[in-house]
Amino acid sequence: MIYDKLCNVRHYLGLSVEMDQALQFIASNDLNTFAPGSHEIGNGIYFDVVNDKTKLRDACRWEAHQKYTDIQILLEGTDRMGSQPVRDLEIETAYVPDIAFYRDNGRGLFVDVRPGYFTVFFPWDAHMPLISQGDPAPVKKIIFKVPVE
Repeated sequence: MIYDKLCNVRHYLGLSVEMDQALQFIASNDLNTFAPGSHEIGNGIYFDVVNDKTKLRDACRWEAHQKYTDIQILLEGTDRMGSQPVRDLEIETAYVPDIAFYRDNGRGLFVDVRPGYFTVFFPWDAHMPLISQGDPAPVKKIIFKVPVE
């Protein structure tokens, strides 16, 4: 997992050609100008602009992907996100088509992601997004899907 300020996104160049393309796109565009929905940027990379709502921790689930690395960027609101190694969790629902869910083990590292920050979740990182800090609250975020080589 990577958690950092958006202004540092170029520090992570060099991980893969596809990741570099996504990171350069993020660094070079005003992400607030994209309409809700799915947008392709080439080489199998796409992003979704979503309006969602946080939920109580007990209603959230651990998830992971095999074919994509997630880059998640908050545009509005606060999204508490958890991360822990997939190997530390027991699978609950197998990958269909590229998302698996895991049983909660009561552990994980949790960060409060606000506008101006981003996270990266690799296929070996289980993540739990959209955790509320109290009452459920609206969030607007962009989720980049970067194909894994």
